[in-house]
Amino acid sequence: MGWLRDDLIGQLGAVRQTVKADGLGYLGALAGERDGRPALVLLGIAATPLGYPVGVDPVSLLVAILTKQYPDAAVEEFPTARAAGAGVRRCESFRLPTGGADGQPLGIDVGISTALVPFPEAGLLGQVTGCSFRPEDVDLATVFTATIAHHMTVASASGRSPTAPAR
Repeated sequence: MGWLRDDLIGQLGAVRQTVKADGLGYLGALAGERDGRPALVLLGIAATPLGYPVGVDPVSLLVAILTKQYPDAAVEEFPTARAAGAGVRRCESFRLPTGGADGQPLGIDVGISTALVPFPEAGLLGQVTGCSFRPEDVDLATVFTATIAHHMTVASASGRSPTAPAR
């Protein structure tokens, strides 16, 4: 079983290097047991530049966008350590080009939880996404995405928050 662990860690490392070039700040996996079966959640953390319209509440705007983009998903606001964020929980079916027993495309169902935290003063949008390989584990993914998003802050290159008062 050690070879499987080593192989998975190696593959995760390769994926981390690949997505790092696309702006993803962190990619990791959490594995455990839930209801007597294995559970795996992939987590990704990113920030992207985003301007916010003057006079518009950023979280309300995000909730409206998410509700329109994912009409069948659970969309909600949630508190963070600094203000508020918006989250969406949904289940998706993906078709992988190969992998089926007969060499045909493989369909997989996953649960996806995304937490978005606006930082208007820095012109950024923080994003934490969790993907569970079983749709029934989407709530488990949400626990991690919401917890991480709750603690997100913006730090300058000096390590001090650009919105914190100078000392």
